[in-house]
Amino acid sequence: MSEPLPADRPERLDFQPAPGLTKLLLRNFFYGLLTLGFYRFWARTNLRRYLWGAVRLQDEPLEYTGTGRELFVGFLIVLAVFIPVSIVYAGVQLFLAGDVPALAALDGLYFILLSLLITVAQFRARRYRLSRTLWRGIRAGQGGSSWVYLGRSALWLLAAILTLGLCLPWALADLARYRMQHSHWGSFQGDFAGTANQLVRPLAWVWVVLVSLSVWSAYQFFTLPDGVERLAHFYKLAFTGALLPIFFIYFQIVWLRWYIDGLRLGPMRFKADFSVKKLFWNLALGALGLLVVIGILGMLFFLTMGAAAAIPKPLLLLVFALFVPVVWLGLRLGYYYLMFMPALRRVVLGVAVIGMEAALQAQQAAPDQMRSGEGLADSFDVPL
Repeated sequence: MSEPLPADRPERLDFQPAPGLTKLLLRNFFYGLLTLGFYRFWARTNLRRYLWGAVRLQDEPLEYTGTGRELFVGFLIVLAVFIPVSIVYAGVQLFLAGDVPALAALDGLYFILLSLLITVAQFRARRYRLSRTLWRGIRAGQGGSSWVYLGRSALWLLAAILTLGLCLPWALADLARYRMQHSHWGSFQGDFAGTANQLVRPLAWVWVVLVSLSVWSAYQFFTLPDGVERLAHFYKLAFTGALLPIFFIYFQIVWLRWYIDGLRLGPMRFKADFSVKKLFWNLALGALGLLVVIGILGMLFFLTMGAAAAIPKPLLLLVFALFVPVVWLGLRLGYYYLMFMPALRRVVLGVAVIGMEAALQAQQAAPDQMRSGEGLADSFDVPL
């Protein structure tokens, strides 16, 4: 457990991104295009160094010391494991061809296995990122067993299925506590003080709304004969599915504030006071702006299609070949400038650290021996 918390003045995080984000994103994009995506490991490393350096505490920036080579080696290791697994999975599918119940069971098992592996990927990625994160020259880190974390995640996933997600607050609290109790910054050991009860209320109303909208409509859709009424319940189910990303974003913001409030590092603790509603609307407006960008790009595409008869065929092929990269670049820039960076700024500026006087007593810990990158996380393209 953490030491008693000192009652000194909180120190706020600061967010000071250096100039050149557009140049960095453009360079990463064009190098990735020229190398057919091979540059992605170095692109991700460059972006992390930029973002880590933008976060400051007492005017000292965070440092990221990871390398693209480490990420690439980790990817190769996992690729060597997953190619045989994928071949076996495809072979079993061919063997069970025509057996619909068996194929459904196989797909369900594969989905559960994939979910658990992604959970472990996130655990391993967190360990790697912490081991490459420094502040004032003192390195962070994470220990713990990936197998133990996998076992806990599997048990909580089973409980979530049996309780229709009602146990999620306790699952999140337990897994967060395991991660933090095996984390450190220098000689300061981590801990987590958040409780499941703090998440029950925000999750409860989300659960009630989704269940109210979906259960009755699903029952009616599967029991009513074909007709207008059955079709209406299908549209209600589709509407509920469209709401899922909105509820997911809302709960992620609530979870993030809860998680930051629960963080402990030796005598240091963290306090988040950013507004959940304001951050949600920031993301919503950013997403709306991104949709406008998509609409403009789509309009340009249809205008090109309309003028296709008047454009020479070689030039038309060139336009289509360039259209997909241009769309991807537009979405990439729009995402960072309309959603990611504004949200990151609001979160960082809304965090304070209590107990900074004791931070001067922290000493360097032994370096993490992790020599390769994130592996599973990169294979599944776990976000930054």
